[in-house]
Amino acid sequence: MSQAREIFNADRRLTILQLLEREHPHEVPARLVRDGIAAINPAHDVGLDQVWKDFDWLEGKRLVNQRIDEDRVYAKTTNRGRDVANGRSRLDGVAVPD
Repeated sequence: MSQAREIFNADRRLTILQLLEREHPHEVPARLVRDGIAAINPAHDVGLDQVWKDFDWLEGKRLVNQRIDEDRVYAKTTNRGRDVANGRSRLDGVAVPD
């Protein structure tokens, strides 16, 4: 994967964590996350498949918990995810907030 693509993915993951952190402790559906990240940065206007992949990646790093209900996927941050979203912890693959 190119360095530019890695930076882009890391920034999108940070944006997802920050959106979810704002809604904590509530779960947020993937569709609203997709719309939210596109509104914040139009370059991150991706399909639901990419949001689901990001949820899987973030869950694998223990940054989010996700729940599937029929055809809807929901996610919410973990304590570790909130720390990364706020810059208190760092993790390769997630950008550091400004």
